Amino acid sequence: MITKTEQEIKELLTTLATLSQSCKDVKAVTDLIRYQHRSHQQSLGRFMKYAIKLYADMYKDGKYDLRNENTCKMCAQIVEQTEEFAIPFI
Repeated sequence: MITKTEQEIKELLTTLATLSQSCKDVKAVTDLIRYQHRSHQQSLGRFMKYAIKLYADMYKDGKYDLRNENTCKMCAQIVEQTEEFAIPFI
């Protein structure tokens, strides 16, 4: 298995963020998830859950500004609704 360095992961996240800058592009990018292996879909769901929790914590801690306030606020509300869901590796 190939292990990515932290810098490589940062670059991948930056690329993903750049691809997701318009509503049209973000839909096209997210639509690609349906073509991933089911285990990868589960792993992506787990990643999203942890990312949502991170944004929620940023909101709770006041670690946001106008550029990401709505994302953090939305994620804080999502966390309240989804805490009961465990996403195991299958």
